[in-house]
Amino acid sequence: PTTQQTISPVGDKVSLDRENAGRSESDRQPIVNNQTVSQSTSTESKRQQSTSPRARGLMSRPLGKSTDDNSEENTEQRPNAPIRRKSSMDRRAQMMVKKRAEPEIQIMFKNQRLNVINEIVETEKLFLEDVVIILAKYLFPLKQKKLITDKELEILFCNIEEIRDVSKSLLSALKDAIQKADNNPVRAVMGNAFLSQVEKLSAAYSSYSSRNSESVAFYDKLKKKNKPFATFLEQCLADPETKGLDLLAFLIKPVQRVCKYPLLVKQLKKNTPQSEDDYLQLKKACNIVSELVSNVNTFAKEADRLHN
Repeated sequence: PTTQQTISPVGDKVSLDRENAGRSESDRQPIVNNQTVSQSTSTESKRQQSTSPRARGLMSRPLGKSTDDNSEENTEQRPNAPIRRKSSMDRRAQMMVKKRAEPEIQIMFKNQRLNVINEIVETEKLFLEDVVIILAKYLFPLKQKKLITDKELEILFCNIEEIRDVSKSLLSALKDAIQKADNNPVRAVMGNAFLSQVEKLSAAYSSYSSRNSESVAFYDKLKKKNKPFATFLEQCLADPETKGLDLLAFLIKPVQRVCKYPLLVKQLKKNTPQSEDDYLQLKKACNIVSELVSNVNTFAKEADRLHN
């Protein structure tokens, strides 16, 4: 039988020393103690056996990653994870926010509508006051003192008395609409006020605008050739009730006023909810008043062409 030879660790070391003796330093084989390797392997095996499966799992995971399968990050990484839907509580919260927003929108509409109505009424009052000043401070005194003829008065002031009457009528219609709504301007049907006065407005302002350019030209001519008239104008200018404005500045006001009506009505319609009764009336009034101003401008341009 073959005899098995056992090599001791010391023999291994001696044989390696002999082999390495004839080699360069870089080619030499490292001398490993078999006993040391065996002891290291045994220690590592014991350490793994003493470690629990869950601990080994934690050690195998990358740092910073959650181990909770219900975490939001792991849910996103899993392909079959269910998509989170808004709960009924979320929907109820949105509905509550919407309900709170609706009264705020209604209040905003009411406030803006009230502001526009007040502007329409107040500016009409101021305009009527200016027309009254024209009559009280210029037309009637000139007629009484006979500084100019009746024909010259007609050319200079056109149909200003008719403009006064129309302004009074419109202001009265606006106030009546507010009174019918129990003095609540927000609930008033303001569109009807304009619709009821549109024919009077059209007749009066078309006539005035078509003759205004002739009036302005005649004013300059009369002021140069009629010294008593020029002196009278200077006295009126010094009167506090004329607000520091000369006659020419007052005579242009009716033309300016009629051009503002479409803007005011359109602004009122914009701030009126479509559910309100006034919305349809304002829509009609807006179209009619815009057409009125368009006709007034046409008459004025035609008059300018004839006089020039």
